[in-house]
Amino acid sequence: MKPILYFSLEFFNMLFFGLLFLSHVFRGRQTSRANTLLSVTLFAAVYSSGILLLIDSKLILDLPHLYRTANIFMYLSYPLGYLYVVHTLSQKQWQRRNWLHLILTFVYIVDYLPFFLLDGAMKRNLIEADFLGQTTYLYNQGWIFPAGFHFVFRTILFSVYCMLAYRAIYQAYRASESFREENKSLLAWLIVYNSFLAIRTNQRWLGSTRNALQLNTEWRKYWSLSRRNPETVLAIWHWGSYLLNGTLPYLEMPATASDIYNRSGRAYTIGRFRGPSFLYLESEIRFPILANKLISGVAFANWQSASNGKKQLLKERWEPGAGMGLRFLFNKNTRTNLCLDFAVGRYGASGIFLGLNEAF
Repeated sequence: MKPILYFSLEFFNMLFFGLLFLSHVFRGRQTSRANTLLSVTLFAAVYSSGILLLIDSKLILDLPHLYRTANIFMYLSYPLGYLYVVHTLSQKQWQRRNWLHLILTFVYIVDYLPFFLLDGAMKRNLIEADFLGQTTYLYNQGWIFPAGFHFVFRTILFSVYCMLAYRAIYQAYRASESFREENKSLLAWLIVYNSFLAIRTNQRWLGSTRNALQLNTEWRKYWSLSRRNPETVLAIWHWGSYLLNGTLPYLEMPATASDIYNRSGRAYTIGRFRGPSFLYLESEIRFPILANKLISGVAFANWQSASNGKKQLLKERWEPGAGMGLRFLFNKNTRTNLCLDFAVGRYGASGIFLGLNEAF
């Protein structure tokens, strides 16, 4: 049996969403409709992450009646997350037509009702068969839809609701300049909320050579450290890609500098470390050198970890890197910088890195 790691991906997600959920549940009686939707959405994420932890550790065999219930809350979380964005931006009352978004949850329950009514022993036999055949995420116990339908359809549904939420945010952003200026923090929060989790799926029926399901996460935060010089900033960056199910071709595995702009892992060459699951953390201090801000400096440190799928688990081995650099401001209007960094890492790795704008 695979050991439960308290710093595993599932536990991190469960802890993160659990804390957010509790922070909204105990806000008091003045909770708005939007916050209620957010609380339910976060609870759904907590519950789903908990079930994934039980499946990953195979403890689900001791709690067979919870098997396949995570999908109920996943089907709930996607539309409720979208409705949270809409209600936060519009402050409208709940409308009856909003219940239509929950029909798909009801359809899934009906599809799996025969499975849910089975006794524990029969469910345990089906779970063991899923583990043996590596079909845990195939969802093949329904009586209406074919095997794999809910896995694919849920992914499509997630993408659709994400796009609808982004459209609502974009429309609110373009609505008026006054609204944009008054709600900068709100719009930023909604973008972060809608972007924290992203699912990537590779399917053979779409042309991939192998089936795989990945969870991608990214988070950035910036703190100004000085009122006198607000350009003195502490920046934090988290980027991760985790294989949930299936197998990835070698060149498709997340690796050093495989973020969207290939800026992570300063000190190492692109692709230096690679694995089915990958975690990257970086912190950077930025400070002006000249009074006119034309030249600034940075000092940074980063850590990355990759699994190999068998012997080495994620976070079991960290590869650090650190360095310093200069920023040359050549366009004050767009705040465009020329970056010149020098970084060193393990195994004799070092290098000079050039780029435009900040690394993140």
